[in-house]
Amino acid sequence: MKTIVDVANAANVSVATVSKVFNGYQDIADETREKILHIAKDMDYFPNHFASQLVNGKEEGICVILSMFGYQVSKDEYLVGILSGIHSEAEKHGLRVIISTEKAILRDGKNYVQFCGSNKFMGFIIHGLNMSDPEIPHLVESEVPCVFIDITIEGKKKVSVTTDNEKAAAEMTGLLAGLGHRHIGFVAGSVDSWVTPERVKGYCRAMGELGLNPCIIQSDFTYPVSYDTIQEHILKHPETTALFCASDVIASAALAVCADLGYAVPKDISVAGYDDLSFTSYLRPQLSSVAQNFFGLGAAALSTLISIYQEQDPGPIHYVPYEIKMRQSVAKNTRQNQESL
Repeated sequence: MKTIVDVANAANVSVATVSKVFNGYQDIADETREKILHIAKDMDYFPNHFASQLVNGKEEGICVILSMFGYQVSKDEYLVGILSGIHSEAEKHGLRVIISTEKAILRDGKNYVQFCGSNKFMGFIIHGLNMSDPEIPHLVESEVPCVFIDITIEGKKKVSVTTDNEKAAAEMTGLLAGLGHRHIGFVAGSVDSWVTPERVKGYCRAMGELGLNPCIIQSDFTYPVSYDTIQEHILKHPETTALFCASDVIASAALAVCADLGYAVPKDISVAGYDDLSFTSYLRPQLSSVAQNFFGLGAAALSTLISIYQEQDPGPIHYVPYEIKMRQSVAKNTRQNQESL
């Protein structure tokens, strides 16, 4: 990242003059002031307001950027788990953790690169960012260290941390098939979510390897839409004996649909989810699910960011282990007249 010296050299002025401009001194000619500000903007330079604190031994920090913070969805358990993991790992290294949103950063008149430099951040941990944001390509092309959670981004000093969604979905699908289920529907989440196609890919791969016909039921991650979508599917496809859902929220809707239509779970239809959120243990029957380690995702994101900052190469993607938890909602297929494999 550019420094005050780079700005001074480009403007052909002294470092002291640049410093005066950014500290609000009035003894600088307007033409010179505008020239310095224009060059600084082009260079993505912004004065470091925390420099004196760092000189005095204060800790450096990282910024967590969330697209959804402040909305109802921000209360979801997975987000709390990720932030807890980040905070816990940061405590070990004496790092400040600042939580912000893309809107808050841009509202202050800075781009991401300038925001990072002005606050002396080691880099960003980013979750749920809208990749259509016009500032993203600029960030990706920069040398600002970034760790993206649940999305893959290629670029210098850019690493992704996620669960191996494709592998996990394939494994759960295989377990359902191993219990004699041949008509397994996959209820997919939102089409604009990065994890959705990864989970669909794993499901389809497993079905193909088993010689079974995949059946994608397109929904989103909300309960009401999932309920309507699943109900319509079951009414049209009564041969369905298992539903693998892209989230536990979707799976809870599937359990409700089955109950309302008179299907017993798991006797008539087995239901599996994804995430293993805490509420699943209170459902009846208890939900089988792919257990993600949200705390581990956050902790891995922070440790990976430190590695990038220290000029190490952690590789383009880091997978956090998952666990398949089979509970009461999944059982061997006992329906009559099933097709043989």
